[in-house]
Parts: sequence; structure tokens; C-alpha cells
Amino acid sequence: MVDDFRILFVADVVGQPGREAVKAVLPGLKRELEPNVTILNGENAAGGFGLTAKLVAELRAAGADMITTGNHVFAQKEFVGELPSLENVIRPANYPPRAPGKGSSVISAGGHDVLVMNLIGRIFTIETLDDPFRAADAILAAHPEIKIVFCDMHAEATSEKTAMGWYLDGRVSAVVGTHTHIPTADARAPWRHGLRHRRRHGWAQRRVHRNGQRSRPAAVPDGCPESFCSCVRNCDFQCGTGYH
Repeated sequence: MVDDFRILFVADVVGQPGREAVKAVLPGLKRELEPNVTILNGENAAGGFGLTAKLVAELRAAGADMITTGNHVFAQKEFVGELPSLENVIRPANYPPRAPGKGSSVISAGGHDVLVMNLIGRIFTIETLDDPFRAADAILAAHPEIKIVFCDMHAEATSEKTAMGWYLDGRVSAVVGTHTHIPTADARAPWRHGLRHRRRHGWAQRRVHRNGQRSRPAAVPDGCPESFCSCVRNCDFQCGTGYH
């Protein structure tokens, strides 16, 4: 019998339509899936660019336990001063060391500690940032006792996200890519974990592009608000590895 620990991840939350979707869909999704912890990428929550303390409170009220970000984390200037005082809201760990906030956080959920790390890729984004692979190594070295580890790899290139997945294989519970705002539908689990597949849950996205055009995949259920996409990850809390 596998000791079950369930992580629900929602991303990317884009602007007011995304926030409204979270408020409308997430509470019911949590009742259905009963996750131990819910993580949400909110870096686009403020009009598509950035985040504010007020919106952090709004997303938490909707059910987010931990909020990750990305390259737009400081797009709203007031957030530079707000971020250091916000609990369980993190920015990419491979930002310069003196950047406000921190790149990882430990949250207690379901009777277990969960380490959440936030990384950002350098290909087609910000090439001058620190190496995300070394940043991941440093975070894991600082928390050797924690078995359940979740990584939000915020990157443009699918290849860079995939590389991070293989690099952290056997050392984390899940690596999930964000930033491109659409599901790539290529979720996988490396064989080192003895897994065959990873289930992606709740594809429901209607993207509002900046040029006003819309695209809507056929999988969107009737009545779903503007934008919602999530995945769920089950893992064994004794060893930290996922199983679907």
C-alpha cells in the first residue's frame, strides 16, 4: 500500500479572468481531489504582469497554500517591498542573492513537510541569471531531511524544462513547467521512479491573448471561466517519489 500524499498545482493564473477562474473552480476541485497541498503560480495575476500582496490574499482565500512566480515577479513595483513579508510566496531561486524574497519554502501539510522550489530558465528569457541547476542543488543540499519536494521550473524552452526534470529525477517528487500559459500535454515520469505515467487533471483553458484574439481547446467544460489549467501529483511521503 502506497502512503499517499497529493499535490495539486495550478498555473499560470493570468489577470482577472484567471483569478475569477481560480475562485470559481479551485474550491470544487479541492473538494473532489482532496489534495494535501495546493500550489499556484501567480506571477501574471495582476493584469497579466506581476503580483501584489492584495492579490496574494485573494488567491489564498480561494485555496492556494503556496504561490510561485517567475520572470514577472517584480512587474508591479510595490511588490518589491511586499514580497519579503509574505509567507509561502516565492520568487525564482536563481535570481541574484540580494533580490527581495526567497526561492524556496517549506510548508507543513498533511502531517509532513513539503519543500517547494521555484526556478527560472535562461533560454529565451533572462540569460544573465544564475544557473538554475546549481540553484536546485543548493536548495536540496540545505534540506536533506525533506522527502517531498516540488519544483516549479518557469521557462520558455520545453527542452530546458525537460532537462531539469531529468537532472532532478530521483531527487524530487515533481518538476512542473510554467510560463508558456498553455499545457504542452507531454507529462511524463522517468523510469527511475518505476512509473509509467503521470496524470494531468482538469485541462480547461480559454486563453485571452494581448491582441484580443481567443483560442479555446475543445476540452474546456461547459461553464468554465476564462482560464484554468491544473495538474495533480501523487507521491509516497516515505520516499518522496511520485507514482501518478
